[in-house]
Parts: sequence; C-alpha cells; structure tokens
Amino acid sequence: MLNEDIGDTELDLSAERVIRHRATPLDSLLGKRIRELRRRRGITQTVLASHIGVTFQQVQKYERGANRISVVTLVRMAELLGVPPERLVADLSSTDRSPDDVRLLDLFTGMRDPAWRRLVLELVETLSIASRRGR
Repeated sequence: MLNEDIGDTELDLSAERVIRHRATPLDSLLGKRIRELRRRRGITQTVLASHIGVTFQQVQKYERGANRISVVTLVRMAELLGVPPERLVADLSSTDRSPDDVRLLDLFTGMRDPAWRRLVLELVETLSIASRRGR
C-alpha cells in the first residue's frame, strides 16, 4: 500500500481507495440531467464553469459522467440552473421512471408561475382520465 505522511495526516494512495472514487453510471445520469437543464436554460458550459470555478472542459467531463461532482459543486450548479440541489439528484437510481417521466417532471418543476402549473396539472389530469376511459 502506498501511503504518504503529511504532517499528522496519512494520505492513502492505494489503488483500492482510488478505484472506489471512479465515476459510476449514476454520475452519467446526473451529468445528463445537468446538461439538459443547462441547455434548456440557454446557459453555456463556459458560463457554468465560471460560476462553479472550473474550466469548461471540466464541465464537459461532469456532463459526460467521466468525473464525479462534489456536493459543493452540485449546489453551485443548482443555484445557477435555478433549481433546488435535490432536484438534480432526485430519482437517479429509480428504474421505474422512463426518460419521458423525468423530462416531464423537470419541465414542470422548472415552471415558476403557480397559475401555469395549475393549468398544466388540470390538462394532464384531464388527459389521464380520458386515456383511462379509452378516448
């Protein structure tokens, strides 16, 4: 095991520890969600990068899921995207949601006007009832 002594702290550089911190499929899903929200809001990778204090190449890696996103970075991204941080990670591990389900939820929660949200809910409710009746 490779270790370095840094003052009173021992830094573990073992391969086992490094492997556990590699990006996962959930990181790819999170990156995709961030990319979609960023594009929908007309924000460039450069603007997002500047806001979170990294290069646009790092944002590309986050969006591809090649690199993991720290909680602090996630909070800063959510701030610029105008969403609560929990929205970015909600239902990432759920396998019972289709991409359309997630997209509809993302679009709906992005609506700020309560009157528009009520109208959308009424429309979806009406369509759902009609669909169940076979119309």
